[in-house]
Amino acid sequence: YSLPNKIFEYLMAELPIIVPNAIEMKNFVLEKQVGVVLNENNCEELNKAINYMIEIDRNKFHLNIINTKNTYNWEFQEKVLMKLYNNLDLNKDINVK
Repeated sequence: YSLPNKIFEYLMAELPIIVPNAIEMKNFVLEKQVGVVLNENNCEELNKAINYMIEIDRNKFHLNIINTKNTYNWEFQEKVLMKLYNNLDLNKDINVK
């Protein structure tokens, strides 16, 4: 399970995202409502998605993109990571087998 860096680069550029129908990408885009998911992974569906993006009001995804961008950026995630590191019990014995 992973998300490509491109998704986060598009968010930072405040662009709506078009993703293939792959589980993690699909779930992320649908949950955050930051773009569209292709029904099938082919040129015709991609063309439809691009045309849809051209025709819609650009504000449709804008607020969701901004909110998601503010959560999935290094400045915010650094704090999450540092909190995890600070909560580690470094005095705990580590059993390596």
